[in-house]
Amino acid sequence: MEEREMVKIDKLDKYFNKGRSNENHVLKEVSLEMEEKGLVCILGESGSGKTTLLNTIGGLDTFRSGTITVDDVVLKKYEQKKVERLRNQKFGYIFQNYYLLQDYTVAYNVKLALNVFDLTEEQKDERVDYVLEALGMARYKKKRVSQLSGGQQQRVSIARALVKSPDIILADEPTGNLDEENTLNTMSILKSISKECLVILVSHEKAIAKFFADRIIEIRDGEIVKDYANDAKGAYQKMDDANIYLKDMERQEIDDEFINLSLYREMPDPEEMPEQEKGKLHINLAWKDGKLYIQTEDDVELMLTGEESGCVMLDANRPKLDQSQAEEITYDLPKMKAGRSMGLPAKEIWKLACENIRMLGKKHRFIVGILLATSVLLVIALADYMMQHNFDQEDVVTQDSHYVTVQLEAIEGDQDMLNQQLKKYYQETLTSKIQYNALQQGTLNIGYNGFRQLKRVNAKINDFSAVDYSVLKEEDLVCGRLPKNRKEMVIDKWLLSTFQKSGNVVASLYNNEESLLGLKVMTTISNLQIEIVGVSDTKEPTVYVSPYVAFCMNYGDKKIMTDEELRETYPDEYGDVKLTGNQILVDEDKYKDYEFQARWSSGEMITDQAEETLNLDKCKIVGKCPLDSGAEYVLPKERCEEIRMRYVLDAKQFQVYTDDVEGTIKYFKKHGEDYRKYFKVKAQSNAQLQIDKYLEEQKESGLNAGYIVTIAVAVLSLIMIYFTIKSNAMARSEELTVYRLIGIAPGSILKAYMLEMMMMTAYTCIPAILITSGVIKFISSIPSLQIYLLFPWWMAALLIVAMFVVNMIVSVLPVRKILHTPPAQLVQ
Repeated sequence: MEEREMVKIDKLDKYFNKGRSNENHVLKEVSLEMEEKGLVCILGESGSGKTTLLNTIGGLDTFRSGTITVDDVVLKKYEQKKVERLRNQKFGYIFQNYYLLQDYTVAYNVKLALNVFDLTEEQKDERVDYVLEALGMARYKKKRVSQLSGGQQQRVSIARALVKSPDIILADEPTGNLDEENTLNTMSILKSISKECLVILVSHEKAIAKFFADRIIEIRDGEIVKDYANDAKGAYQKMDDANIYLKDMERQEIDDEFINLSLYREMPDPEEMPEQEKGKLHINLAWKDGKLYIQTEDDVELMLTGEESGCVMLDANRPKLDQSQAEEITYDLPKMKAGRSMGLPAKEIWKLACENIRMLGKKHRFIVGILLATSVLLVIALADYMMQHNFDQEDVVTQDSHYVTVQLEAIEGDQDMLNQQLKKYYQETLTSKIQYNALQQGTLNIGYNGFRQLKRVNAKINDFSAVDYSVLKEEDLVCGRLPKNRKEMVIDKWLLSTFQKSGNVVASLYNNEESLLGLKVMTTISNLQIEIVGVSDTKEPTVYVSPYVAFCMNYGDKKIMTDEELRETYPDEYGDVKLTGNQILVDEDKYKDYEFQARWSSGEMITDQAEETLNLDKCKIVGKCPLDSGAEYVLPKERCEEIRMRYVLDAKQFQVYTDDVEGTIKYFKKHGEDYRKYFKVKAQSNAQLQIDKYLEEQKESGLNAGYIVTIAVAVLSLIMIYFTIKSNAMARSEELTVYRLIGIAPGSILKAYMLEMMMMTAYTCIPAILITSGVIKFISSIPSLQIYLLFPWWMAALLIVAMFVVNMIVSVLPVRKILHTPPAQLVQ
């Protein structure tokens, strides 16, 4: 049956140092085809290109042009992932210079080649034992490779290639370091294997090629000069044997009554005989006192035979190896199908990482010192940065973030026309769905009645927003209840926190939310007394009150309330009061004042003073309201709205409460586009403006010298670590080369170097960061030191993660280049 094609090379071209002065055209459009079985020997002198051709076929080196087809896989260029997959699945390599891991055992080096297969450890051990036994290396299984001779190491290299039972074996001078006996044994095994796979052998020994090869390819100066089938016949005479075989030599005998002397000599071509062998030998033999004395006047070396000298005379012919004997050596190891990439086991990755650290020596202490110093400096710099930039909003924001402030900036023109356009704009925008109010700037006075000494001491809560309590929900409360009328309020715990930070002696007495419940506070402008009935946690600097109480906090001359609020606050006394039109109630004191100058009409008191104060057309006083209500005037709700709207109209500014701040800003600005001739609409979130202003101020402060030094030290540290690891990688380049030559996936090797840096980072950066952050927290807690730094736990965790990531990246960069270099170029 005709064998199928395993390897096809078409016009393969390769240069060394292309375009340079030392350019070398090593392969010149080489074309070859090789079947799936047989032993092919590539013969050539040193520098002829035979090893380069072998490396290129096996995916160990790049090529300039041409194609390589291996078992229907076509390569038109060197593609690392594709080539490595092919190498691991199809090829086994025997290298002239062994390329073994010197610090590992023989068994480990051989077993390493089996990582690409899904085998149990027992199955791997069986294959390793079989191949080592076949090569006479079984007794050295547990020895370190560094303890072996050159010939023994070569046999380990051969075992590593054979244990895979690959489809193709590439052997570069596999017997170059073996004695003759092991050479013949190894070649016999390769010959036996070639019955089931393709063996491509590079050699300069013609005798070996003639005896074992099925096909011989001769190469010279990068070109194939001969390619022929080899009909191996006859026998291979073993030459590497120090013994003297007498039957292969010519014999001369002297026999008399004193001595029986036999002289044996080889009879080569007289033309090839050395000068000293062409003439007679002049030898004197003397027997005296039981000793034989030998004397010669010729320039020859005298040798004594025996086991001690390593040379024994044997009355026999020199042994020969014929084809039948070569075929008697059997080697049968089942083929397997590769199932995964060739990676290192986790145990070996750990071992490699530990070995990397050990190999660092003094460099290890250097890296540890760098990591410790960098970690401490980064923690201090970040703590200072956090203190300046990661601000507490309670120290910056003084307005509720739900409020949008709208200001209408008038453009010069007719005032009456402006007022008309303002009214029109308000009618369009301030619909019943919009919660608006006048701008606020109130203050709450708080006292403490628990101690007589503090009875006259008041504290103030400033910088807050007043919001309609209707927006508050039960789930927003920390303690207490929702307000039921205008004399009750809910205060947010934000304000309690800022109040306590004020340092006021009264503030220190209100140490929790519950301590505020039942407290009656007084507004400074309108002198309204309001009871705190609940504390919320909305994370806003806000008090929640009646919308008209909020209005009155800023405008003391307009202490108004609706008749609806009056009924809610005093249901027993005023539950049936309902005002209409221009009807109003005034507090008891004003009622008395108005009686002296009032006009009466149909039983109702009319006063110009109330009309002037409230800016209404006409008011009819129909009764009194209690003084403790905090209101001087009670009006129908629509009249209260009219008063509030009129103020907004005059002030040309107002606030809107909304959950959609951005949308509301766009809403008012969009509606203002039609009124550009009369006024400009400016809508903004004052809370956000306060934050932006603070951040801008911090930004303008820029990087101080400490930050610059820290950044410089960190960058310099990374550079030093990079070159230290690179130096270590170069020192271990032989080991990395071995891993790459036998097809170990780059990812496995990178994992070892990443693990190495992870280990060093773990026992340097983590303790340094945690200890330094603990010291910072302790120092910052001592007010007398006046050292204020902020380094929260999440920043410590983030810095630790960042150190791991950055250090691992730095650790793999110098190794990555080595791992992505074609293996043959690493050897060069």
